[in-house]
Amino acid sequence: KLHYDGSKVAVGNIANALLYKGDSRSLIENAVGGSGNDTLTGNNAANTLKGGVGTDRLAGGRGNDILDGGTGTDTVVFSGARSSYNISKLSDGSFQVTDLRSGTPDGKDSVRGTEWFQFSDKLYSAAELNGDTVSLSKVTTSNLTVQGTSSNNSLSGGAGHDRLYGKGGNDKLYGYDGSDILDGGTGADYLSGGAGLDYASYAYVTAGSLADLMYASSNSRDAYGDRYSSVEGLIGSKYADNLRGNNAANTIKGGGGNDKLYGRGGNDKLYGGAGNDLIYGSAGSDALYGNAGADTFVFTSVKDSLPGARDTIADFLRGSDHIDLRIIDANTKLAGNQAFSFIGNKEFTGGAGQLKFSAGILSADVNGDKVAEFQLKVSGLSALAKTDFYL
Repeated sequence: KLHYDGSKVAVGNIANALLYKGDSRSLIENAVGGSGNDTLTGNNAANTLKGGVGTDRLAGGRGNDILDGGTGTDTVVFSGARSSYNISKLSDGSFQVTDLRSGTPDGKDSVRGTEWFQFSDKLYSAAELNGDTVSLSKVTTSNLTVQGTSSNNSLSGGAGHDRLYGKGGNDKLYGYDGSDILDGGTGADYLSGGAGLDYASYAYVTAGSLADLMYASSNSRDAYGDRYSSVEGLIGSKYADNLRGNNAANTIKGGGGNDKLYGRGGNDKLYGGAGNDLIYGSAGSDALYGNAGADTFVFTSVKDSLPGARDTIADFLRGSDHIDLRIIDANTKLAGNQAFSFIGNKEFTGGAGQLKFSAGILSADVNGDKVAEFQLKVSGLSALAKTDFYL
């Protein structure tokens, strides 16, 4: 018996929506099953089918449908093979199933309360699809944490500052909007940050790793096989990590351990964290933080910190930290690599290789013209001594 309540919703045990003179457009758009084992089949409209109690089968047909199995062990049915659909598990527990075939004969359906997914080639449990894709991008702007499984996961963030953890498997992590932290875990992972300042994190590795945003083929250990897109930052572990940026404006955080941080091009921010770290700002106007430990700030060329684009050491600790200029040739007029001569806060006299510190600025003259070719700001200090350098 068909019950009609005036809301275009059929209530009861309904096999199919009624047809009028063979018209494929049924008179009923939405259906609610009863306490029995129902089979609800939609039409070309955007249907809402609710199985209710019992072991139900729901098939939305064309249109973007809402399919809710309710209680019991329920099955949602799709006409194509599994490979013809993109399946996303949303943060509210529902699945979004999108037909990728030409004309999208099954539409884009929202599925909840369903234990089985029947495709033309195979029956899948919801648990099997659970690690397939997790997507938050259309349901929230909150800052959320999403964790994958030991299988190959595809995790997508939303508009907030999300944390995505792939764990095991070869995962795909998509941060989208916000400043996201992407941690692929073990396996060869693809990390795509999207908009905002996004990080590839190796905070939970079991040994120090090499992670290189420019040359990912150089990656080692837990970072081995990882690839990056729109990732601007790196986060290290408690071990001795080797973290390398690219020519964008990178933010690199070493964590614990005796790390090596390389900013490369761009205006970078490098944080050594705990441990005795080696910090290479390289080209660009960089902000360098040693943090705890005896840290060394290494400069390999006068171009690493030009007078018009000075680097800044924000927390230099005398007696512990050092500025390493040994790779820079202090006198370009002579063959070989000459060492600098530190003259305190005195003015240049025209001798190539002079290094002075005045008003918080370290300046170097490498050609004897009394003009600095290299300048570095050291915050919070009024004086430096020769013992603060490796010359």
